[in-house]
Amino acid sequence: MDFDDSIYANQRPIMPHKKDGVGDQHSVWKRRFLATAVCLGLLCVLLLAGITGLLLYQRTLLNNLTAERDQLQTSYNTLTKERDQLQTSYNNLTKERDQLQTSNEYATCPQDWKKSCCSCYYISPDEKTWEDSRKDCQAREANLVIIDSREEQALIKAFNRRAWFGLTDREVEGTWRWVDGTPLNTSYWNKGEPNDLQGEDCALVDNTQQDPVVAWNDVPCDHKNGWICERQGPEGSQGPEGSQGPEGSQGPEGSQGPEGSQGPEGSQGPEGSQGPERSQGPEGSLGPEGSQGPEGSQGPEDSQGP
Repeated sequence: MDFDDSIYANQRPIMPHKKDGVGDQHSVWKRRFLATAVCLGLLCVLLLAGITGLLLYQRTLLNNLTAERDQLQTSYNTLTKERDQLQTSYNNLTKERDQLQTSNEYATCPQDWKKSCCSCYYISPDEKTWEDSRKDCQAREANLVIIDSREEQALIKAFNRRAWFGLTDREVEGTWRWVDGTPLNTSYWNKGEPNDLQGEDCALVDNTQQDPVVAWNDVPCDHKNGWICERQGPEGSQGPEGSQGPEGSQGPEGSQGPEGSQGPEGSQGPEGSQGPERSQGPEGSLGPEGSQGPEGSQGPEDSQGP
């Protein structure tokens, strides 16, 4: 080996040297980048946690608001129901008040009226026709008196007034009906009445008779007489079709109890019984057309003029 070859053989390869400060600067930037990335990651985590918490809070708040809304709706429904109940109670109390006021109107009779049992009676001092008398009673919120018991008939007779009352056969001759439309059941006609002389279609109480009860007479409706009005209170008020309480109760077609019961064609019981055509006993028997026998025939003394 030559000397020169040995010299070159022992030479070390020359490594390039970095410049001073270049490697250190690279490391610094790398560390800064990593720190920035870590911070950004932490910020993202914190932001995600904040958003999640905010969503949870919002949901909780929404649930609470929904529960409060439901409670308010329930309270509103309850208050509405109570309001309706109070309105119903108010309406019922108003109705009861009106009924009490109406009852109080009948509890005491007006001035110049007479009270007996459950009715008020007005005895007119004037004289009018039957129709005008009825209109006068209606103007007083009453009607011509309807006599539905023997006691009431005795009371009316005790007034000692020749007066109209609410009985007529103007619609159907021979069929006597009260002003409320109910048929006549128990009657208190004078002997030989009704006789329908000169179109006598309205009834009045005749105060000239001595009998304490019997006092009815039929006279022309256009004659002028006094009249008696009746105004009934709650205990004497009439139901549909004029139905009344135990003392004057009527059946479906105006039938009454033992004191005034009727048969199929208007026949009555022992106190006023009639046959199919209003037949009477021997002392006042009527024929088919109202004719009377010898013992009950009417002479000049019983006949009536106009």
